[in-house]
Amino acid sequence: MQASFETILAWTMKAEGGLSKDPDDAGNWSSGVCGQGTLIGTNCGISAPVLIAFLAPVAITAEDMAAIAAPTVRSIYQVLYWLPISGASLPAGVDLMVADMAFNAGAAASARILQHVLGVKQDGWIGPATLAALGISKPAALLEQADANAVHGLQQALGIKTDGVIGPQTQKAIAAHPAQIALLVITALNARQSAYYRSLPDYREFGAGWLNRVNARQMAAYGLAIPVA
Repeated sequence: MQASFETILAWTMKAEGGLSKDPDDAGNWSSGVCGQGTLIGTNCGISAPVLIAFLAPVAITAEDMAAIAAPTVRSIYQVLYWLPISGASLPAGVDLMVADMAFNAGAAASARILQHVLGVKQDGWIGPATLAALGISKPAALLEQADANAVHGLQQALGIKTDGVIGPQTQKAIAAHPAQIALLVITALNARQSAYYRSLPDYREFGAGWLNRVNARQMAAYGLAIPVA
C-alpha cells in the first residue's frame, strides 16, 4: 500500500526530527558505543551504524549524515523496517504502530511485540501465521492486555467518556465499531510497547520521551483505522 507507506514514513520523520550529535547517545557513534569510533551523529532517526551499514562500502562522515538525502532515508525505512514487518499486509493503523516501533526499536523487536499481542510464536518475523492471527483475534483476549493509559486513548478515539475503565459504555462502542479488531490491536500494542520501553536500561533517562511517542503513535494509528465520515 504505497499511500500507507508514505503516510507512515512522514509521521515517523516528523516524530524523529533532524540532526543530532549527542555524544552521550550511542547511536551517534560509528561503532554504536559511546566514545568509540567517530561521532557522526544521527539524522531523521537514522543512526550512524545504520547509515554506515546501509551505504557500505562507502565511507560515511559527519558531513554525510548532516546532508542525508530524502531518497536515502526513504530507502532505509522501506528496506530495513517496512518490508521486514510486512507493512503493506497489516491493517490500517496497526501498520503505523508496528512500523514506527520497528524504526525506533528494530524490526524484529516490533514484530515480537505484535506476536505477543496476538498470542503466536514470537520469532520476530511477520509472516503468514502472524497475519492470519490478526484475522481471528478475539476482542476479549486483546482487551485483557490493555492498561488504563491505553484504554484512555481508545475511549478518546471513540468519543466516549475517558476514564480508562472498560465498562459497558466502552464495550458497546467497541462492539459497534466496524474496525474493532484493529482498534483493539492498536490499544494492546500501546500497552506492550510501553512495557518494552520500561524494560530498557536507558528508561530512566529517555523513558518519558519514549512513552510520549507511544501515546502519539497510538492516536495517529486510530486516525488511520477509523474512516473519516
